[in-house]
Amino acid sequence: MNDLYATLKGNKRTNQRGWTAIKCPDCGEHRQFKSAFTESGFHCFHCGAKYPLNVLAQRLEVHVPQHNGYQRQTKPPAPPKPRYWHREPGEWVKRSLAHLGRVEMWQKYRPFTLETIQRYRLGVSIVPATPCRHQRLTYVYDDPLNKRPTLRGRLATCRCNPKALKWVTAGGGAAALWGAELLRPGFPVLLCESPVDAMLAMQIDQNITAIAGTAGAGTWREEWTQIIADARPAIVLVAYDNDLQGQAAGDVRGGLAREWMANLAHKRLPVANGPKVANHLIGAGVLTRLFDWRNNPPGDDLSALLMRLTKVSGGKSFVEKYGLLIDYLTDLRGQCFAAQQKRSE
Repeated sequence: MNDLYATLKGNKRTNQRGWTAIKCPDCGEHRQFKSAFTESGFHCFHCGAKYPLNVLAQRLEVHVPQHNGYQRQTKPPAPPKPRYWHREPGEWVKRSLAHLGRVEMWQKYRPFTLETIQRYRLGVSIVPATPCRHQRLTYVYDDPLNKRPTLRGRLATCRCNPKALKWVTAGGGAAALWGAELLRPGFPVLLCESPVDAMLAMQIDQNITAIAGTAGAGTWREEWTQIIADARPAIVLVAYDNDLQGQAAGDVRGGLAREWMANLAHKRLPVANGPKVANHLIGAGVLTRLFDWRNNPPGDDLSALLMRLTKVSGGKSFVEKYGLLIDYLTDLRGQCFAAQQKRSE
């Protein structure tokens, strides 16, 4: 029993459920247990007033004496449960990179070069301490919280739940901002939904800095916003997928929403996370724009777009096909410099 509750309770009557009757400071209700409080807070069942005990004490002008003696010590939060792979995380990384079919399997999924596969440590292995016990396409990232390399893997050949287990992270691994070490002041940044999209973008154009969260579109950390703001990029182009969870807008979002309600009316419509992240960055003073998906099919993602733009056909070169996205970034870079000059004036 804490001091505040004990002072308010005094010799007042308490029922079997732990409610102590008291006159409501708002409406004056004083009938038995129509206005009452517990250690969790105060509630008047007549007028609906509800607030914590410290507010109740202020409203009743009750003085709570300072406790100069022993105070109950609260226990520190328990450390995360250690997993078996935490003893030798480097061995799991080596095992994933030693898979003989990793190049073939990754290139079947995305048109990565051998250099990209080696640079970003793309492998194939079981992702430890997860519900799936099958071989997955994996990449390695450095867990900033636990200071160790961590595996994240995508469905490859197994038939595990494609919605719940499409991507899994090794048990006990914390989310990170992939590519944060590549940020440079004054350069444009492409913020992708997945690190795989970011890898493909930087493979095609080495002048682009691409980053992504490692936990999917629905996860964003405040410290990531600060990391990007501290890097002072020229502009951030948010390019989440063209779906409900990403940043679908206009008629595309309307069509996807109608389809969702027809099939999954019992579930709440997902929030568009792309605009949400963009607002976080704008609030931190970062010049931010959303990638325009208006001419692309619903459900499209950045990797699929890049693969279409870079497909060599009709005599057009690799770079010419990719020019659409480059022009978009260049145009935004010009807008950024114009905005900076106007601000300085």
